[in-house]
Amino acid sequence: MSSPDYHPSNKPLSSAPLTFFRMLLDGWKSLGPRNLWFWLVPLMVICGVAGLFRDLWL
Repeated sequence: MSSPDYHPSNKPLSSAPLTFFRMLLDGWKSLGPRNLWFWLVPLMVICGVAGLFRDLWL
């Protein structure tokens, strides 16, 4: 449980959001701004869940 290789700082957390936002941006470009709510609502839900998990992990 207290093994030295299990630390949050060792996880590559910086690359995952970048690839996610790149994927989201590509999807938004292909859908167009008229479907903004289709992306905005799940994004707010994902951000809320990610914030919850971040508060639990840190």
